[in-house]
Formats: sequence, structure tokens, C-alpha cells
Amino acid sequence: MILIESRAARDGSQTAPKRLEREADWEKRLPVEFLFHAVLADLPLPVFIKEAVGLQYIFWNRAGQELTGFTPAEFFGKSDYELFPKEQADRSAARDRLVLAAKGPISFTEEEMETRHGRRVVHTREISISGQDGRPRYVLGICEDITERKRAEEALQQAKAAAETSSRAKSEFLANMSHEIRTPMNGVIGMTNLLLDTPLTPQQREYAETARISAEGLLTIIDDILDFSKMEAGKLRFDTADFNLREVVDRALEVLADPAARKGIGIRALVPQRLHCSLRGDPGRLRQVLLNLAGNAVKFTDTGEVSVTVSLDDETDAAIKLRFDVRDTGIGIEPRVLERLFQPFSQGNGPAARKYGGTGLGLAISKQIVCLMQGEIGAQSRAGAGSTFWFTARFEKQPTARVRAESVPSATAPVKPLRILIAEDNLMNEKVALWQLEKLGYRADSVPNGRLALQALEQKQYDVILMDCRMPEMDGYEVTRRLRAEGRDVYVIAMTANAMRGDREGCLEAGMNDYVSKPVRIEELVAALERVPEGARQASSKLKG
Repeated sequence: MILIESRAARDGSQTAPKRLEREADWEKRLPVEFLFHAVLADLPLPVFIKEAVGLQYIFWNRAGQELTGFTPAEFFGKSDYELFPKEQADRSAARDRLVLAAKGPISFTEEEMETRHGRRVVHTREISISGQDGRPRYVLGICEDITERKRAEEALQQAKAAAETSSRAKSEFLANMSHEIRTPMNGVIGMTNLLLDTPLTPQQREYAETARISAEGLLTIIDDILDFSKMEAGKLRFDTADFNLREVVDRALEVLADPAARKGIGIRALVPQRLHCSLRGDPGRLRQVLLNLAGNAVKFTDTGEVSVTVSLDDETDAAIKLRFDVRDTGIGIEPRVLERLFQPFSQGNGPAARKYGGTGLGLAISKQIVCLMQGEIGAQSRAGAGSTFWFTARFEKQPTARVRAESVPSATAPVKPLRILIAEDNLMNEKVALWQLEKLGYRADSVPNGRLALQALEQKQYDVILMDCRMPEMDGYEVTRRLRAEGRDVYVIAMTANAMRGDREGCLEAGMNDYVSKPVRIEELVAALERVPEGARQASSKLKG
């Protein structure tokens, strides 16, 4: 079989070691192998050959010698048990036995190998070589040193794990911050809205209105940060519902009507009568983009008007692609700023940004939403000459020709015969909920934690529980799970400051029936109570009778 020359023999200096004295005999018997040796010697991958009997090494090429650290004189005629630790030698012997019994090459999974240079990770492929009599005479193996690759993979895995841990920590931090900020914000906005519904002097109303606007502005910033976090994680949620395009546009501009009026600027929408408006998609996300663009237009316009124009871009029998243009007569945008406008945390001109504020996230979020609606977004502007922001979006057409107009819940909805329990640990939020319900004509009881909520349900029958999710002693999730485990079908509406993706799903998975996020707007509360099944109302009515 193939034998490697000793360095002394190659150099022509000293006599070859005694263990290699058989080399001349091999050369006479197997001259072909020496030609083979010339090919194998300089291969970049480590190659070894063992005799089938005794499994002794008779060849390691130069790459193999560099891997193991052994010279020809040290490995020739020796088995794995004479060169390596027993555990490693046992694995090698078992591998060789499999190869000798097989009819073809075998690849072995990566394993650790002790060498003179330290521990390495190798992947080995072996095959047996038979003589003219058909019996296996040699084992030939090729190794691949994958140590560095494994280290890189491990480093990548560690980095990935660290990134995932960091992402989870960030998400948990944002969820906690959202909860902690939204809890007092519910009190501020709720109380301010209730105050604005009372008789006030013009000066008092102006003060209260200023407080409400400031609170709503802060809530917008919080929502932008949460949406940006979802966007980074690729978890922006999209819903599918039937909607009327004209109604979505009109309601978006209704929100901006008061701010525009206070600045003395006009705001209008242009939706062609012939345009197909019965669509299917996510009206909430469409409204979010419109509010972002039109809200910015109102913010940066001091004279003139803001207009939103909708036009047809493309149409098929099943779908429609629309273009939305938001034009203003505001301060405009410099070209260098326009280039980076849709990047996160990018804002307009320095002095203007400081004057008008904002997080610089709204346009980046809008771009992501538009992309998910299979559209594009862009802007044209000149400093001092106004701006036009545009985007396109694709929607399905509703199967039916007409869409039923969405019912808009009124803050003066008629009283339903419902017995309501509020489970809320924050005193201010408890007061807000009680007063909101009182304004709607409902009477309710309240408890400060989940344990007392269960006790209250033992003493009195309730149709609806407005359930805070985070409470001391027992949270809203545990209360709901216990109720469902006991087979109690009391209707549970989560009323929580948690607003991250998955919070709604978590509430529903725990057995809750509905979800409203804080700050709770009275219109949303009305809508949630309207969704309580008639069965619960009828049962309550019978109890009252």
C-alpha cells in the first residue's frame, strides 16, 4: 500500500528510520500506489490510509500531518490507540469496522479530534480498498477540518440568541412602558373628555381642550414607537374587513377638522363619484396612513388648505389599485431632507422640526404599511411652496355591489339592561370607567383585584366584567381562566393598557370575549358593550324583573 517517504529520505541526508525499512518492499510490490501518492501528497484536505489488518496507519499526506502534528516516523505502523485518547480511538475503530463491512464510501458526522495542536472538529469520509482477491486490504479516509466553520456557526448562533434575547427584552420593555404610560393616560384623557362634556366657561374649555390635545399627541407618539417596534420585528398586524372607501377618508379628515379649523386652514377630500368604493382590506391601516400624511400636512401648513384626492390607478374585476394624493400649501421640504424623509427618525428642516415636533417615525411606518398593501409611496416638494405626498394601495373588491354603512356608535347610546362589574386596581382608571358608564346610563360595581372579582361573582350575578389584565393578587387572565374552567359564561371585556402585538390574542386565548385598549375612548366602550350578545342582556333583564 501507499507509504509516505521520510523527510530524511527525501532530503537525501540521513538513513530512514527503522520502522520504514519495509518501504522498498512496498515500492517493488505496488509501484502504482506511489504514483497515487504523488497525487494525494499535496491535496489540501487531510488524507490517510490504514491497513485493514491491525488498522495501522501507513499514510498521512502533508495536510494530514499538519492537522495531527505527527511526522511519518511517528504515525507509520501505529494504530489509533497508540496515537490518540482511548475514547477517540474507540470511535475511529468502530468507524473503520463499518467501512470494511460496507460496499461503498461512508460519510460520518462531525466529531471532535484531539491533535497536538489542540482539539479540532472534523468531518470524515472513508472507503475500503480491496485486493485482487476481493478482500478489503486498506481503509482510505479524507478529513475536512471544519473547526473554524463550527466556531463561526457557534458565534453566529450566540449572536442570534443574544439578538433574540435583546429583542425579547426590548419588546417586554416596550410592553411594560406602554402599560405604565397608558394607565395614567387613560385617566388624563378620560377625565378631560368627561370634563369637556360639562358646562365650562370659554377659558376653562380652552384649558381642558389644550390638555386633551396634548394628551392625544403624547398617545400618538407612544403608538408610533410601538408600531415601529412591530415593524422592526416584521409583525405589523393586518386585518381583513369590508369597508367603504369614502367613509374611511371622511372619518380620517373629521379627526383633523378641529386642528385645521384652529389654524384657520381648509381641509377637504375629493373622491370621484364613479370610483368603486365597496372594498375589502384593512381600513384601520389605510386610515393610519391617511392620518399620518394629512396630519403632517395640517401640522406644517399655516395658511391655505390641505386636500386629499383619491384616483384610480388600476382595476380588474376582482381588485382595484388606488392612488391617494395629499397636497398642502405649507412650508415645503428642502431637497436634501426629501431624500431621507421615509427613513426612521428622519424629520424635516431643523428649525421646523423643533417647532412642530414629532418622532420622525410616522412616514417610515406609513411606508411599511403601504408596501404591505402592495403599493408605493413618495413625495414632491419645494421649500416654501408646499408639498404633495402620494401613495398607492391595492384592495379587493367586495363580492356584493354595495357595502352596508358601518354603524357609528354614539356616546349617548341607549341603556342596555346589563349588570356590569369593573375589575381595576388603579383608582383613577376605576373612576374613569365608572363615570363613563354612568354617562352612558349604566350602573356598575367595582373591585380592585382579581380575587375580589371572583368573590363578587359569588355574591351577585353579573353579565359583563370590564377586566384589567394586570392586577395584584390575581390578574385578569387567571380570573378568566378560572371562570371558564368552572363553566361560567359571564361576558369578559379586557380593558387593558397592554397594546403590543399578541396582547389581544392573549386575552382571547385566556377566554375573554372582547378587548379595548387604554386610554378607553367612550365610543370604543359603547361599541364593545353593543357587541355583548342579546342572550346576556335578556338574562339580565329577567333578573331585574
